[in-house]
Amino acid sequence: MDDSNSVINNHIKCLYEDSRGNIWIGTYGGLSKFDPETKRFTNYKKNDSTNLGSNIITSILEDSNKDIWIGTSNGLSKLLSEKNKFINPDFSEFNKKNISCLYEDGEKNIWVGTWVYGLYCVSDKGKTVKRFYIDLHHQHGETINNISSITESPDKKIFVGTFGEGAFLFDKGKGKFFKYVPKIKEPGGYSYVTKIIKRNGEYYILTN
Repeated sequence: MDDSNSVINNHIKCLYEDSRGNIWIGTYGGLSKFDPETKRFTNYKKNDSTNLGSNIITSILEDSNKDIWIGTSNGLSKLLSEKNKFINPDFSEFNKKNISCLYEDGEKNIWVGTWVYGLYCVSDKGKTVKRFYIDLHHQHGETINNISSITESPDKKIFVGTFGEGAFLFDKGKGKFFKYVPKIKEPGGYSYVTKIIKRNGEYYILTN
């Protein structure tokens, strides 16, 4: 259903509240914005004016400029708030990549987590993109780089959760990942991290 009285698709993937109080709803059939004042939805989908890479919306982020970044199963899109216009950042690195999570750090870098392809940093107002790969070789030779969650530690390290390899701290100065091992492990381990949440200086690692 595609009208102002309803979310664009009932299969919801992610939710995000922006600084204006709007609720952004990522679904498997497009993107919706709910305005709590008017009680109306604005719906967006691939092949309309949004330039969305896919109708499968995987992650949403409002940056410090109040622009909205949209991760999809097929690349990255961005809504320029002042112009109310969607663009596809000209980053070939994100073409055909499944974006799993988004985060803006204290230096206004945008960190982009992907499935399979690791972690990216978009810096200098979107002019540069760097890729960082967790080098973990297993007995069959595969390398796991499914990034599930991103946040920032007090000492400016990037805290990364993975789906299959637990959590890591990324040192931006050294450009290296360091395995994070919690003091207390639950039976069965914590390899499959679904979310890392920061609250009042403490970190909570959610697993499956």
